[in-house]
Amino acid sequence: MRRTKQAAAITREEILQAALIVFSKKGYAKTSLEDIAQAAGVTRGAIYWNFQNKADLFNTLATEKFQRAFDIMESEVHTENARAALIERMEAFLRSLRDDETLMQIRRIAFYQVELSEELRPFQEYLVAVRRKTVNQFTDIISKGQARGEFSRDLDPYVVALGYVALGTGLIQMWVLDPELNISPDTGATMAKHYLAGLQ
Repeated sequence: MRRTKQAAAITREEILQAALIVFSKKGYAKTSLEDIAQAAGVTRGAIYWNFQNKADLFNTLATEKFQRAFDIMESEVHTENARAALIERMEAFLRSLRDDETLMQIRRIAFYQVELSEELRPFQEYLVAVRRKTVNQFTDIISKGQARGEFSRDLDPYVVALGYVALGTGLIQMWVLDPELNISPDTGATMAKHYLAGLQ
């Protein structure tokens, strides 16, 4: 039984990895389950055993990959200082993209090779929920920083948090579209410091 479960988990991961490769080459719309099955070396039945359809496969793939990056971002913070915590989050997120090519691939697909559609609504709703959670977390960090005198009390923590998330999102989208920009965790940290320096 254990070997069977292990084999099933391996097959599922092989399907996801194959889907990532095929989606990267052909885009979501032009990819078929047959394409993915051939790339994974499995039957279409094996795909349907793990996923309801192509949309479910993509939604699962994208959500799991994105979640890993967000988990890394949250786990890398080891300070209560608001400025340092915000900078560490930016660095950690960019580091996860630099060190894991699959994260870059799925972001490229999600940003530039998928059109908004009803069948991909679960992934879109996931992104909305995660972004709202991030904005709320940053709002809380900034509010606590204000209470400790790190930031001016005249600032609107929510607006500052929105701006910070927009900075990071824009930087990542530029990097995904043009890897030769040579954006790095250090680049993100420097930009974050410049942004936060104006919040005295």
